[in-house]
Amino acid sequence: MIRVTSCTFIKTMNGARIKTWQGGSGYARDIKFEDIYFDSVDNPIVIDQYYCNGVHNCGTQKSAVKVSDVTFKGLRGTSTQEVAINLACSETVRCTNITLENIQAKHVRREKATISYCINANGISHRTVSPPIPCLS
Repeated sequence: MIRVTSCTFIKTMNGARIKTWQGGSGYARDIKFEDIYFDSVDNPIVIDQYYCNGVHNCGTQKSAVKVSDVTFKGLRGTSTQEVAINLACSETVRCTNITLENIQAKHVRREKATISYCINANGISHRTVSPPIPCLS
């Protein structure tokens, strides 16, 4: 069980983030990010199962770390990038039971919109989630 609660991220590269390598094994599960404020964060909400630092063979592999039972609840603030929510899960080992609840992410420049990106993730979003994330019902 991992809990990250009552934090503030200011001008950081990442906020609430899970990253794993392609070709890995094992699991990352029962993780909760709750009551987090971010101000001018590049990547506020991220699950990245395609992480690669350029040193390793970074192609799509048949195995991956299983990411499941992850909750993002009560996260709010501003993003420096257009994509404020990025759930990039593996083709071979999808993310499951992902929950987004009460999320408010806006671009630091109020005239610019924020969007979400989602691939191979299953779960739910409820109450207010902005920007909306269509892959979670």
